[in-house]
Amino acid sequence: MANKIISCIFFLSSIFISTSVLSETALEAICSESMLQVSVFYETTPNIYKLKKQIYAEYKGVRLRDFLINQWLPKIKNTKNFTPNSFYVLKDKYTSQCVQFVSNK
Repeated sequence: MANKIISCIFFLSSIFISTSVLSETALEAICSESMLQVSVFYETTPNIYKLKKQIYAEYKGVRLRDFLINQWLPKIKNTKNFTPNSFYVLKDKYTSQCVQFVSNK
């Protein structure tokens, strides 16, 4: 009986841990995809007003949209010769910043 209880507790805890890990990777994927897409938008449309309008239309998540407009876009704009390939070089760093911003409430 004690073994069943211990195994049940272990099973439930492993489900909770794996769920939080999977949600983190899903959030990382969303951030990464969004940041890359904004980088491509910026390369094709350097007009900031049109770019912000496109971000508002494309992204419905308020926290993600705030990050993209208030932090990511200025970073792209202030980095000389930024391209979508530049994003891939430091993808993990940029993605972790986005995940941290979006997940904090």
